[in-house]
Amino acid sequence: MLFIRATALWLCAILLEVLMPAQASTVLNNPCSSQVDFHFLAVQNIPVWGSNFGFGKFVFKNNTKNEIRIPLSAGEGYIIPSLRTYKIQMLDLDGSWQDVDVVLRELTEATSSVSVSKGGGIDVFLSGGSFAFPKPINIGKKYRVALNDSTGCTYYSATFIIQPDQ
Repeated sequence: MLFIRATALWLCAILLEVLMPAQASTVLNNPCSSQVDFHFLAVQNIPVWGSNFGFGKFVFKNNTKNEIRIPLSAGEGYIIPSLRTYKIQMLDLDGSWQDVDVVLRELTEATSSVSVSKGGGIDVFLSGGSFAFPKPINIGKKYRVALNDSTGCTYYSATFIIQPDQ
């Protein structure tokens, strides 16, 4: 009986040494698993690229232990992430998120990046047809944004709804 208990304890120890460190390192070494406060404020027209365009204004606060770098487009004084770094998504009737406002290509590559330090926050402006031209059929639908940083980590905004008066 003692031999069986010793063997069982030995097997448990081996499993903990083999499995648990791998699981722990996956969670601890994954900078994308940390949280950010990323939420929608309003639709705002801003003067860029020679005209006024509707943008979604978001707050992005870094609550991780690392600096986050976000590639930018030329925004003429506004923090506008590169179009290739984010997707606007809408909640479908079946509960899945679908990409909307798909950008086929960006006219220019990211020209710079913004650094958001640990505990720091910025206002970012995201463009897309859902903000510039909200269609009556999409008013009241649930949206979110998937934003990628320069390392490829994806941060999801809180779910939001675009209202006609925003």
